[in-house]
Amino acid sequence: MSEELLQVENLSAGYGERPILNSLSLAMPPGQRLGLIGPNGCGKSTLLRALTAEIPESAGTILFRGENITHLETDSLIGRGIGYLRQTHNIFPGLTVAENIEIAEYGGRGSIRDREKIIHAFPVLKGRGAIRAGLLSGGERQALAAAMVLMRQVHLLLLDEPLAGLSRKGAMELLQGIHELQREERFAIILVEHRLKLIQPYVDRVVVMVRGAISEDTPDTRLLTSQERLEKHFLI
Repeated sequence: MSEELLQVENLSAGYGERPILNSLSLAMPPGQRLGLIGPNGCGKSTLLRALTAEIPESAGTILFRGENITHLETDSLIGRGIGYLRQTHNIFPGLTVAENIEIAEYGGRGSIRDREKIIHAFPVLKGRGAIRAGLLSGGERQALAAAMVLMRQVHLLLLDEPLAGLSRKGAMELLQGIHELQREERFAIILVEHRLKLIQPYVDRVVVMVRGAISEDTPDTRLLTSQERLEKHFLI
């Protein structure tokens, strides 16, 4: 088996006739926390959707834990340990918090985590089980969405702008909860986010995308707070 957890090789994908990703290649080892940044429309979310088979690839291969998963369906990928926290439509607002968690427990494949462990990581959910999810605050909703994804044991967690619309307090609580579980279980993370200063302590590699390709790939997370370095990419 390959030493890399994820290997993306010459991947091209997009929407209809419009390509977004252009022969993109990326590899990451188990347990790595990767911050994926770049201007709007550069292909960050498209890459996550391609990795989870939500859009078809037009060329290239995706290897996960040494297995070619390029043409697998989304359900099969979940069963193999890929978790995906979408930016929106990630909970069932008409159901209670407890019912949402139950769906996450029994609605998919893979090993189930202990519920108490999840609630400990996201304490804003404690005592909220009987409340309808649609009545939660933004931070509570995102904590619930993250809890639902992480009820399943994951080897790779994909996060698509999870902090969008959250207060600083809510954003930090969400990041800390995910960090607590990641630190214990060492799953890898690809985090797409625009609030760069907030995520710096929670990533150990930064990949910058521009126009569907990788513009910079560095372990130097100081890039996230360097206006001069960021402008080189964001003003292209």
